[in-house]
Amino acid sequence: MHRRTVLRGGVGLVMGAVVGGLHDTLDTYAVAEPAPPPVAAPQPPPPPPAPPTQFGRGDAGEAVWSLQEQLGAAGFWCGTPDGGFGHLTEQAVFAVQKTHGLVRDGIAGPATLGALATAARPTPVAGGDHLEVHLAHQLILVVRGGATQMTLNTSTGNGEPYTFEGHDYIAHTPTGDFAVWFTDSSGWREGELGRLYRPMFYDGNYAVHGSDSIPPWPASHGCARVSTAAMDMIWAQGLLQMGGRVLVV
Repeated sequence: MHRRTVLRGGVGLVMGAVVGGLHDTLDTYAVAEPAPPPVAAPQPPPPPPAPPTQFGRGDAGEAVWSLQEQLGAAGFWCGTPDGGFGHLTEQAVFAVQKTHGLVRDGIAGPATLGALATAARPTPVAGGDHLEVHLAHQLILVVRGGATQMTLNTSTGNGEPYTFEGHDYIAHTPTGDFAVWFTDSSGWREGELGRLYRPMFYDGNYAVHGSDSIPPWPASHGCARVSTAAMDMIWAQGLLQMGGRVLVV
């Protein structure tokens, strides 16, 4: 007999069942406890971001610092590493790209980084200690003991016509074997065709000098431009001085 039936049958039935010795066969129901919610497995930490595959002006960090150290070790001068991709690092990247015949965009992408990893340096055309200006590649080589010690980006005569004091000229850089005949270490010097920073003249008015503009293509009236910081470095390290040989090829 179910409990619900007994309750509906009234008190007499209940009492009779007790007095008459009937056993209570009422059904019982167990209510199951709710299962605890499943515990999610811990998620693995996200993978670290992939290292950048290229660097350019404005980038900064340890990877740029490492790039600068690689450039310096391979002889592509970019000043003291500081972790910031600025003007000098871009100049050094130009020099790497020119050395290896790559696009001269100043971006250290996979091709440029791969070329830099070879640590290959341009080959000088002469032995001894001197500076070489390579017009085809727009590079300056600091040569010591017949080997390239340092490679700098340069910009030489662009081959375009210009007028000076009523005469027409073509902006070109003459080739030849020259020696420095005059220097000016004081700073900016007003030249006939523009300002020159700490110039070293090797053939008439042609000089190696510092400039604020050294694009990766020929852009001067005939001089060989380098960055002002590179010119300071040339002076400080005595890489070129009075009587020093300048070979333009």
